[in-house]
Formats: sequence, structure tokens, C-alpha cells
Amino acid sequence: GGEGDDDRFVRVCVRKRPIFPHELSQGEFDVVTCLPGRVVVHDARMHPDMRHMFMNHIDFSFDDVFSEDIGNNDVYAATAKELVGAIARARASGTVMCYGQTGSGKTFTMSSIYERVATDIFAYCEHRTVSVSFIELLGDDCFDMLNAGAPCSLVTAADGSVHPYPCVEVNVADTAELKALIDMAARLRATAATGVHDGSSRSHACCRVFVQAPEKEGIT
Repeated sequence: GGEGDDDRFVRVCVRKRPIFPHELSQGEFDVVTCLPGRVVVHDARMHPDMRHMFMNHIDFSFDDVFSEDIGNNDVYAATAKELVGAIARARASGTVMCYGQTGSGKTFTMSSIYERVATDIFAYCEHRTVSVSFIELLGDDCFDMLNAGAPCSLVTAADGSVHPYPCVEVNVADTAELKALIDMAARLRATAATGVHDGSSRSHACCRVFVQAPEKEGIT
């Protein structure tokens, strides 16, 4: 994580997507309330007499909670922006991971984060080398999305970290180039998922951006 009052290495945030019109037309209804740092799930249950209903209100706490009314700029500002600033100052490496069921809005949220990270990295890191790689993990298989989806291996380094190899890592000169490469990789991944099985719902995309530190030590 970035620098701040909270010294923890991991922050967990929740973003609620809006209920869709087709869900409302099917008789579904909203059962989640977002409060500052809390999510309340309203769980409708039936009494043992099978005649009367009752409601359980289940409360979950998180570092930050974003309702369906919160836009992408505010989500980014409260999550990844500080981390990008810390990386630009060569004081941290970090990961932004999005987890959720199919259709919960992961791609929508991560695409907006990619765009804003690309803008901020070049705003913060003038005259420093920036490069990017993009892989897809599907079970035990790994594919290089910047090399037309070519398969690659996962190898373990001496420190226990795992890396794709061989894997294309492309230098980018500006925000537009970084966005274009990420968009290309995302389109290739989406195209590969248009077969009988929706591979994108069972796979994991991993975009890695590398920034050369002033001391010529690469950080991610």
C-alpha cells in the first residue's frame, strides 16, 4: 500500500453495482445497504410456521465502501491513487486486485482504474522508463496477452516470487501508449472468451506496470 496514517499492507474495499432494469422487471429487489465503512445485507427468512417472514440484517465492516452512486473518479481516489503516488516516489510496490462474481462489475471498475493509473504514472514519473506486461491465468495455464495470447510458463524466483516466462514487456512512452496496449490485451482476452465456454469468467487477468526508480532499480 501507499503511505498514510494506516500502516497495514492490505486494504479491503467494496463497491456495490446498481441493480439493473431487467432484474427489477424479473421481480428482484435490492438487499444491500452501503454505509460508511459498512455493508448491511438484508436477508429475508421464513419462520418455521412457513407463514410469516422475518428479516435478518447482517453487518460487514470494510476499509471503505462505495455505493452505486459513487463514480469512478472517487473510487480511484480512495483506492489506487495513493498507491500510484508512492510507487512514483520509489517507496513502494503494490497490487490492486478486483474480486467478485461474474457480472458484478469487475471489468468496469478495473478498466477505469487502468485509465487513471496510466494518466497518473506519466504525470508523476517524467523522464523515467515505464513498461507493461499483461498475462491471463486460466487454471494452471498462463498466456501472454501482449504476444497474441502465446502460452508461457510460471517460474519461481529465489525469493519465492512467481513470474511468467517468457513474457513480453513493452516500453511505453506516454499515457496514450499505455492505455492502447492495455486495451489491446483486454480485447484479445475478450475475443478468446467468445467460444463455447466464457473463459473470462474463469480466468484472471494480470496487468503489470514497471517504473524505473531514480537509482535505476526497477519497481512494480
